[in-house]
Amino acid sequence: MFSSIWQDIKNAYERGNTITRLIFVNAVVFVSINLIRVFAWFGNNLNPSEGYTKFSETLQLSSSTTYILWHPWSLVTHMFFHVDFFHILFNMLWLSWFGRITGDLLGDRRMLPTYIFSGLLGALFFVVYANYTGHHGFAYGASASVMGIALAAAFIAPDYRLNLLLIGEVSLKYVVLAMLFLDIIALPGQMNVGGHIAHLGGAAFGGIFVTLLQRGYDLSAGFNRAQDWIMNLLSNRNKKKSNDRPKPRVVFKNTEENIRRNRDKSNSPNSVSQTMVDAILDKIKREGYSNLSAEEKETLMKASKK
Repeated sequence: MFSSIWQDIKNAYERGNTITRLIFVNAVVFVSINLIRVFAWFGNNLNPSEGYTKFSETLQLSSSTTYILWHPWSLVTHMFFHVDFFHILFNMLWLSWFGRITGDLLGDRRMLPTYIFSGLLGALFFVVYANYTGHHGFAYGASASVMGIALAAAFIAPDYRLNLLLIGEVSLKYVVLAMLFLDIIALPGQMNVGGHIAHLGGAAFGGIFVTLLQRGYDLSAGFNRAQDWIMNLLSNRNKKKSNDRPKPRVVFKNTEENIRRNRDKSNSPNSVSQTMVDAILDKIKREGYSNLSAEEKETLMKASKK
């Protein structure tokens, strides 16, 4: 049963877009952290475990710059760290709703950079606030990243209509403004002020990102180039390892008639190879159907008639 569940999860992850994968990663981290928490509780005679607390803090964002220097990974891991069920539930619901809108309009490849950079700017806001006021502590959760994606959605498609339960259709800009308003009015309450400050920092990146993108400056370009370089490096390394293995020898015989038929088919002006179709589908997944050229759209139409 468990192997079947794992295979379903793996298939959904591989077929999904960036937003789907971000949700999967957050969910896996949530389940793992809480299982560790339960085991630590049992191992400490049903009492809270100090070891678990120290472990979890290494994945959270500290307001101490010295602590961050010794735990630099926490700048990223805190964006995927949730303990409370409702915390991750609402974050993932917002991420799904806003992320799919933003991904369709800006392209799938811009979603991971937006998520990461929004979380980083939110982290900066949190650290600056904590050190300015002396209210030190730890921050965690995807809220700043989600707010960045939400504001990006509102900037790129303010009049997009959402159908909300008990309310009906509402423009996206009003939903996001309400979220920002709730964060702002929560500041004087002195409850999780650092968290609300981080949310505003994440939202700020989403607005800056879309504004600059509309003026021709893509803040995600450098991130994606670095990501492609790393993926190509890993791909070449794996390819080198596979080339070192002895390959089975395959022998087959083809007739002249088959050779001629295959050559004629490949040279046909109406022929569409599966490789071409796969490349176009990948582009749609990354950038959206609207970014296809007229030739690519015609190729897809020919493939659909085969």
